[in-house]
Amino acid sequence: MKIALDAATVIKLIAYDPPHLRDCMDEALERGDSLVMSSLVLHDLAYAALSSDRAARKLAQLDAFIAQVEVVPWTSEDALTAARLRADHEKAGRLLQADPGEIFCAAQALGRGWAVISCDRQRDVTNRMLGLTAIDWSAPDGD
Repeated sequence: MKIALDAATVIKLIAYDPPHLRDCMDEALERGDSLVMSSLVLHDLAYAALSSDRAARKLAQLDAFIAQVEVVPWTSEDALTAARLRADHEKAGRLLQADPGEIFCAAQALGRGWAVISCDRQRDVTNRMLGLTAIDWSAPDGD
C-alpha cells in the first residue's frame, strides 16, 4: 500500500515528537508499505527550512528524511482531480475548510488511490470527508 505523508506529520517525524510516530512509520515500512510525499509537501517543508534561522541544519534533516520516502511530482492529472474534488463539493453545498495545499495533497492521494497519514484528528476528519482512506497516527495505538 502507498501511504501519503502530510507536512505536519513529516515535521513531527523529523522531530521524533511524539516518539510513537517513528514506531508507526517503522511498522508501515516493515509491512512493505511505501511512504510517499507530494512534491507540494516537499515545497512547504523546504520553504520552512530555508526561512529558519537554522536553515542548513533544517535542510540536512529534511534531506535525511526524504531519503526514506518517495517524493512524487504534482502532475496535471493531480490538478484536474483537485479541481473536480473542489467543484463537486461546492456544487453539493459543502465548502472545503482545508487550505488549498491540503486540498491539493488530498486530491493527489485520492486520484492515485493512496491512503493518507495524519497525526491530527481534525485533519483525519477532513480526509475522511474527502473520501480518502485515512490512517490516524495521532495516538500510540492508532486510535
